[in-house]
Amino acid sequence: MSSQHVYVVDTNVLIDYVDLIPEEGVSLPLKEPSVELTGSKVVIPSATIRELSKLKKEKYTDRGMGATIALDRLSKLAIKAGTNIANIYSLECPLTLASCDYELVILPVHKNFTKCLPFNPSDTDMDGQIVLAALTAIYLKNGKKIDGTERESLIYELDTSTVTLLTNDKGLLSRAYARGVPMDHFRCNVPEQYTGRRDLEVPEGLYEHFMIEKTIPREMWEEAMPDEPPLVANEFLIMHTPNGTTHDPSGGIADRFWPNIGRYDLMRDEIVHLQYISEAPIQILTAGGAIYMESLLNPNFKLVICTGPAGCGKTYQATSCAIELCKRGEFIGVVVVPCVQGGAGTLPGDLDAKLDPDVKPIKNAIENFLIETNSTIKKKLDEFKRKGKNVRGSEAENERDSNQASEKSIVAKLEELVNLTWERWFRNYHIDNVRGRSFRLRFIILDEFQDQNLRQADTLITRPNDDSKVVLTGDVDQVHANYLDEYNNGLTYACDMFKGAPMVARCHFLEADNMRGSLVQWVLDRKAERRANH
Repeated sequence: MSSQHVYVVDTNVLIDYVDLIPEEGVSLPLKEPSVELTGSKVVIPSATIRELSKLKKEKYTDRGMGATIALDRLSKLAIKAGTNIANIYSLECPLTLASCDYELVILPVHKNFTKCLPFNPSDTDMDGQIVLAALTAIYLKNGKKIDGTERESLIYELDTSTVTLLTNDKGLLSRAYARGVPMDHFRCNVPEQYTGRRDLEVPEGLYEHFMIEKTIPREMWEEAMPDEPPLVANEFLIMHTPNGTTHDPSGGIADRFWPNIGRYDLMRDEIVHLQYISEAPIQILTAGGAIYMESLLNPNFKLVICTGPAGCGKTYQATSCAIELCKRGEFIGVVVVPCVQGGAGTLPGDLDAKLDPDVKPIKNAIENFLIETNSTIKKKLDEFKRKGKNVRGSEAENERDSNQASEKSIVAKLEELVNLTWERWFRNYHIDNVRGRSFRLRFIILDEFQDQNLRQADTLITRPNDDSKVVLTGDVDQVHANYLDEYNNGLTYACDMFKGAPMVARCHFLEADNMRGSLVQWVLDRKAERRANH
């Protein structure tokens, strides 16, 4: 046979990069694939098709959707190609591909093939069947028969240099290695996810115009920044000048409200200053925090999507704003839907009691908000610290310890205030109990949204009315749910769906926005180093 290279693709590769099977007018060219496919033959084992058929039953997962798309495209190509069983079993029946620079073929494994091999995986062993397909391709490339009539020792003499198994499954990679099959990972560059923010240097004149006139018309921005991508509705711009200026040259109180951050207002077609940050109920210390707080307080935003690493205040700021806006009368309550997998659990008590462990992050955020803003708690803390510094002798120590152990303690008072705040404003719902509901005048917090699949995401996003506000928070690098990853979870789905929507704000925290302190920052820095090295 020719020296044309053959790539045998595993199921996970097809699901992750379904455009390996192109469809005219629908699919996009693969962007910088890690393996050069031009002029090659891409082989889809029949075992992979069987596995795709099983996975398509997962209608609301990304695996199910990818499997459905792949099978649909394959069926259309197969109908056009026609069949010849002799050519099918010889890798000589390519599917017709429009505007594609490689051949695509489907390869079954002969029922007697394992008779000439030193091993025989079962029909239900999908990884074993894919290894068999790769070995089938190797035999065919060497001009050998695959009907089981070759001698068993032949496998040790074959040239394997022109066949490669492409998979991202580490288990399959190990099994392929054990059977002498060349293998490789397959990756394509995935476009960077839209974050809703840009941190960039702008000309001094443009910066001064923004400070003095309070706006930048889109035409002026495009003329001054010709190399920047087009502005997206509600995109935030963190601007710096070549000399490092980030403040209002007029000085004064405006510097407290992040004057160097603008937002592209689609309706006005211009970049405007932050308008609501001055009403923040808590102190804002980072640019990411300012963008998020502005979005939470802006009544025109019906949906706020916030992503980023732990410790940046995603849940804390949402909870703080929820309490503040309820106190102002803008909402009549807060709806919390714990974004966890599985049922409500088996803990004793009613539904609220069963869900209580899952809403602890919200209650912890309420506690932190009270520590920062409640005068009674602040007074108790100051007194506690003062007594600690002035403790002299066992009598003073005993008095301080007794106070902290009693109902007068800070902990006891905090727990009382947290429970009062929760009972007054907050209600928690399990995801199974929100179907069919329509929430009005509610501030809705959907925390850890990366642990939702696409079906759950659709269910939750479509609950509110226009007089409510929804906040989705999470970290796509910390997906805990089975079968979900950083690309196919509900949070990523929502980010892609609502990009550029005029009633939606997209916020993203960076490692530099960490608020928990030096320990968390150290962890985030180490993670960043590891990502850079890999």
